[in-house]
Amino acid sequence: MATNSRSSSSQNSIARYGESSPNASPIPYRHLPYSYTPAVNCFYDERAPRWVSWSDANLGRRYHCCYKYQEWLDPKPTEHQIEILVDLQDAVKALRKKNKYLEVENSELAYLVDEAHAK
Repeated sequence: MATNSRSSSSQNSIARYGESSPNASPIPYRHLPYSYTPAVNCFYDERAPRWVSWSDANLGRRYHCCYKYQEWLDPKPTEHQIEILVDLQDAVKALRKKNKYLEVENSELAYLVDEAHAK
């Protein structure tokens, strides 16, 4: 089904993997946007890239999008699936945030240990 509206997910998610943007990809893409066959062309007869939506309403759905063209490849998930996927995405984000905090804390402790050894 083709539509004229864009998804709220980012089409720059590949470059932004792991960043804190609300719609950035929480995991690396397994396939690049143009590495699929057969090719799907948009209204402008250009090959449309394939993306994965990271918005809460369409979490994990693949779609082709080019200019004002958008076509979903996957069916809309059920409310239960959306709840589970959003919870998992939130858990990944929380673990990444905690990991960053622990890395900073580890660096600070290593600095203090080095200073104590130098005295």
